[in-house]
Amino acid sequence: VFRMSIDEIRKIHYTQEGREEGLEEGEMNKAIETAKEMLADGEPMGKIVKYTKLDVEKIEKLKKEMKL
Repeated sequence: VFRMSIDEIRKIHYTQEGREEGLEEGEMNKAIETAKEMLADGEPMGKIVKYTKLDVEKIEKLKKEMKL
């Protein structure tokens, strides 16, 4: 029988949770960069939303930041 202490179980849990958060953050950064490229190319808002899965408000904010 394999026995783990509560601390060992917590360590495994938080390590996995950290990986998931890191992946989510990486995906978000990629979506933002893609949206910026699409905005710079003059792509329509609907297409940017479709491909990046970002909401319209976030894309509008990026657009303002880019001064487009």
